[in-house]
Amino acid sequence: MNTTLIIQSLTRLSTDEQTGLPYYFAQLTLDEKLMIEENKSALVKNYRPKGEELKILPTVFYYSIWLLAISEYKSRQKKKPLPAELERIEEMRIRKVHNDLDRRKAPLRKFIERHLTTIEKLQKEGLGWRQIAKYLQVYYRKEISFSYLRATYHELMKNFR
Repeated sequence: MNTTLIIQSLTRLSTDEQTGLPYYFAQLTLDEKLMIEENKSALVKNYRPKGEELKILPTVFYYSIWLLAISEYKSRQKKKPLPAELERIEEMRIRKVHNDLDRRKAPLRKFIERHLTTIEKLQKEGLGWRQIAKYLQVYYRKEISFSYLRATYHELMKNFR
């Protein structure tokens, strides 16, 4: 009987899978290879050859079991992104969050930028942030929380310096 057919009958893997699994194995880390070897040992202990299979060469048998162990490991693994891909995804997510925040607060931020001199003047006259926010609400019809006004003002002043 042909060796390829024997391996195929033991593993139930197609010829393409049989040739592809050693390449997959070569790309794995040492820890992953050790896990596969442990799985292979368990498969050898649990496998009981019957009839014609008793006449199989030990090398063909162990190769078949090795392929089975790799196949099982591969089927259990989900595709994990590479660390560089993970970093890129994380950066995109952070950028998206910042863009969403900027988009929501952009009109108020621009308003504060345009009226920065008025806010400075009111602050020099001794008005607190709550009073300045109330002033902007009454005279400009812009409802801005005092905490956002204060934080944006300090951020803008830090950027201008």
